[in-house]
Amino acid sequence: MYDIHSHIIYGIDDGSPDIDSSRRMLQLAVESGTRHIVATPHVIELNNHPSWDVILQGVNILQKIVAEENLKLDIYPGCELEMNWDMLQLFGKDKRDFCINNSRYLLVELPAMSIPPYAEDFWYELQLKGITPVLAHAERYKFLMEKPQRLLKWMQAGVLVQINGTSLLGKFGKSAQTSAEQLLKHDCVHFIGSDAH
Repeated sequence: MYDIHSHIIYGIDDGSPDIDSSRRMLQLAVESGTRHIVATPHVIELNNHPSWDVILQGVNILQKIVAEENLKLDIYPGCELEMNWDMLQLFGKDKRDFCINNSRYLLVELPAMSIPPYAEDFWYELQLKGITPVLAHAERYKFLMEKPQRLLKWMQAGVLVQINGTSLLGKFGKSAQTSAEQLLKHDCVHFIGSDAH
């Protein structure tokens, strides 16, 4: 099983606070059947975010833990980028830093309270750079779920959708659970991630 959304690098965002917590999170991932996991720390502000080198160093530390614990788990670097127009400066035509394992896939979250007026342009600009955006935990954006036609339009334009497995279990409330179930029912989900913190 692949988990494309986790906050398992310690001390880098609001995820794992220390190495022991990261160790336990990795063990839990393996126990739940995960064999491949992407470390996706938050990248929110252009002038205040972990560098790609810091993320790679964090993944290297996690890989050492996996080797020490003899866990059957592959770890890949990535990030959870907040949709912010300034962040587009991080990406060039062939630059894949912050994308999942230097691929063309990039996990992107919306701001907490609203859809930016430039959202469609943001997706388009990423795609012009050869990047395929993956919308993180779509079911948790109540303001988006109230306008599902907008999400469908994004998907038709090539945006992929990730939901959290914990939303399906009701951990983010009934509204997110219902939205996650509806997205699944209507074949609007490409990935299920843990969003482990």
